[in-house]
Amino acid sequence: LKKKEGKIPVPFISATKIKSGIDWSALFKGRIVGQVHIENLAINFVKGPTKETSQTKIDKSWMDMVKDIRPIELNLFELINGEVHYRDFHSKPKIDVFLNNIYITARNLSNVNDKNELLPASVVLQANGYGSKLYVNVKLNALSKVPTFDVNTDLKELADPGTMLFTYRD
Repeated sequence: LKKKEGKIPVPFISATKIKSGIDWSALFKGRIVGQVHIENLAINFVKGPTKETSQTKIDKSWMDMVKDIRPIELNLFELINGEVHYRDFHSKPKIDVFLNNIYITARNLSNVNDKNELLPASVVLQANGYGSKLYVNVKLNALSKVPTFDVNTDLKELADPGTMLFTYRD
């Protein structure tokens, strides 16, 4: 996905492979149940001096967009080797703060409220950033108006702050 107008040298979202599947038996019962597998996803938030040189937000709330779709449930969402960047190509030095080697497994994601279970979905995330390893385990209700979740995090192999450089890399 690239911004149609503007002067941004990187796409907002790119991936080398996106694979999805649908459970046909659920489809015949009027439900959409499936799974999504994404490889090498990159997301780039870019800060620039003008609107044309920035891509830092999405115009419409993703929650509203998801709720507008037919009832859908993802039994499995899997991301292999992702990266997220915050970039500023106009600062000196140029900035690229990022997490890479992101692996995510999410189960039971749905846009239908489950009245029987407080936290029906689970997400496990692993990522690297500046020599450190981040681990996150979350149980959540993604559709709750008030954020409802239980999260456990672990940050290992922290780098010495004096050796961390947040500068641009090509």
